[in-house]
Amino acid sequence: MLLSHPKKFIFLKTKKTAGTSTEVLFQRWCVPGSISEKTAEELHYSDEQISEVGIVGARGSTSSNYTFFNHMPAVRIIEHIGIDTWNYYFKFVNVRNPFTRAVSQFFWRRPWVSDRGAVLQLKQGAPASETIPELPQLQLLFTQMLKETKRPAVEKFLLTGHPLDYYIRHESLQADIEAVIKKLDLDLADLAKLPRLKAGSWTQLYPDHRVLFNEESRELVSKTYQDWISAFDYKF
Repeated sequence: MLLSHPKKFIFLKTKKTAGTSTEVLFQRWCVPGSISEKTAEELHYSDEQISEVGIVGARGSTSSNYTFFNHMPAVRIIEHIGIDTWNYYFKFVNVRNPFTRAVSQFFWRRPWVSDRGAVLQLKQGAPASETIPELPQLQLLFTQMLKETKRPAVEKFLLTGHPLDYYIRHESLQADIEAVIKKLDLDLADLAKLPRLKAGSWTQLYPDHRVLFNEESRELVSKTYQDWISAFDYKF
């Protein structure tokens, strides 16, 4: 999460939505000095930063040990900054089609899947069952992951009654970030500095994310993300 006092904004960081790239871009307005000298590793993993300029939540495997951390939900942020600041500041977050988000999460949690030779034998225009010989097994693995995965609390802002002021859609990432930059009267030139962090390549292997779904996995995502699907008009 981010909070900037000079620019009066709060950013909630969701998972598998280009959240890290967006967070790093807007971080420059939440800390004193420049972040240009930091390495990608330092930007990926860092301790909590609190100053007169703002707050940058901790990132990394131990981030939740801090007061402010990367995937901090709205209710926790309000507990620490107060409802008045929350209401006054401009609040935004990244969202994504829950079905493509689920597939992205699958390949992030199971990176070995996309490296297997059989999966790489793509035949343009062939049925999915022929294009991906291991498709039934992949569908089972995918469904199992969904059953084992708990939805991050940071994504439940609508369910907890905390709608935000702007939603950056993964599907129109660049344009929506530009809209936020203009809204906050930030330097538009900084848009070119949007880093590409933790980006996967699964879309090259599976241009149609739907091939990994069966009826059970589609129902699991539909029920879990009913709020996003309804609010943002996402389709399977």
